[in-house]
Amino acid sequence: MSSTRARWAGIAAITAVCAVAGGGVAVADEATGSISGLVWNDRDADGAVGEGDGVLWDAYVEVHRPNGDWVTWQRASYDGTYTISGLPEGDYLVTGGKYGFASTTRSVQRVVVTSEGVSGVDFGARGGQITGRIWHDVNEDGVRQDDEPGLVDALTYVASLHSQESWRQEADGTYVVYDLEAGSHVFSTPSRSTLARSPKGAGDDPERDSDFERTGVSETVEFRVVGDQVLPVGGPVVLDVGYYVGVTHGALTFTADRDTTDLEVGDTVVLTATAAYTGNAIDTYGVSIDLPQGLTEVSVTQDGWLRETYGGDPHIFLRRSWDALEPVTSTFTITARVTAPITSGLVTGKLNNSSYLADWDLIRASLPVSATS
Repeated sequence: MSSTRARWAGIAAITAVCAVAGGGVAVADEATGSISGLVWNDRDADGAVGEGDGVLWDAYVEVHRPNGDWVTWQRASYDGTYTISGLPEGDYLVTGGKYGFASTTRSVQRVVVTSEGVSGVDFGARGGQITGRIWHDVNEDGVRQDDEPGLVDALTYVASLHSQESWRQEADGTYVVYDLEAGSHVFSTPSRSTLARSPKGAGDDPERDSDFERTGVSETVEFRVVGDQVLPVGGPVVLDVGYYVGVTHGALTFTADRDTTDLEVGDTVVLTATAAYTGNAIDTYGVSIDLPQGLTEVSVTQDGWLRETYGGDPHIFLRRSWDALEPVTSTFTITARVTAPITSGLVTGKLNNSSYLADWDLIRASLPVSATS
């Protein structure tokens, strides 16, 4: 359970106890009133709701007596508004905001509740942010050149793996990720069909290199609340990422430990499949293999490949990822038994399940199989 959820659970439990014990909850015939207001995302920290601001997900409001006794709490609605009703008339301290965010208004406000209610008890808060640029690394060297354009589309972005946040990007590829909570964040960029990530830390100018691993993750960035801001520890953070056109090539071959055209029912054959890849992008590869009717799988030696099955699908489907660009050659074996006569059968296979594999649907292999009774 997250710390925020644990806090809500604890507050809910206290609410139940207070409701029974009367800790600030009105009794019959006692005059009551309400407190209402807004909790909003004050991104520019000007203390007023304006253009560019928004509501806060998971914002809270708590009510205490002036002596510090806890009375009740409420989560703000999705539009940021709240109303806490049924409060006995009197003085209260109201606290509002969002855990992990910095307050941009008074975080504690003193109010006097009457039967007419108190409105306009508003709270502003904001999170931290990072900036950077996403660009098209045309020459694949990991260094942003003056003539290399920004990359802007709906499927290329930067996001935190640890919290919800907001995102904005300009036409030149520069972006802002904001509404970040205090704490640890690792940022990620998505995989893209045909586009691969540039190498990290290339060149000697940190303002022009790519700051993400080829796997799409950044180093950990720590944020903390400082006054009315949530700031990265160590100063502003700029995370750039380059993308280039990724292309890989593959080949698939089959061999067997015996002549597969001269088999008999009951024979066992060991097939070896070899997949070889070269290219400029880290990728995930799949191999799909079909055995002819009459040749039944006994076992598969996977050699690092992940076996995937889909219900009663008779296909043999293996998947494997590599985290390096070096040429890769990998093998696995299939042990099969002849269970029925086979006339002009074929073991067939193809490479698939790749983002960058050129002509993947044409990369196929086959091995003839015949068997008598």
